[in-house]
Amino acid sequence: MPQIGRKSKHAYVSVREGIKRYGDKAIQVLIVELLQIDDKGTFNPQIVALLTTQQKQRELNLLTVIKQKRCGKIKRKGCCQR
Repeated sequence: MPQIGRKSKHAYVSVREGIKRYGDKAIQVLIVELLQIDDKGTFNPQIVALLTTQQKQRELNLLTVIKQKRCGKIKRKGCCQR
C-alpha cells in the first residue's frame, strides 16, 4: 500500500487546515464529533481557576484531525493526548 504524503488531499490535517480545504463540510463533521463526545458524557466541564496544580497536570488535550477519504467522504478523528 503506498504511503500518503502530507500534501495529499487524503492525508490527515489539523482542524484549521481541514476547514480551509473542505469548508462547511469540515465544520459539519466537527460538530458531529463534538456532539457525539457531549452525548456520551465523555468530559465534565471544569473551571480552571478552581483546579489544583495536580489536577491541571493530569488534564488531557483533545486532538482532532480531518481527512478526505478516496470515495470523497470527509472524516474526522479525535483522540486525547497529554
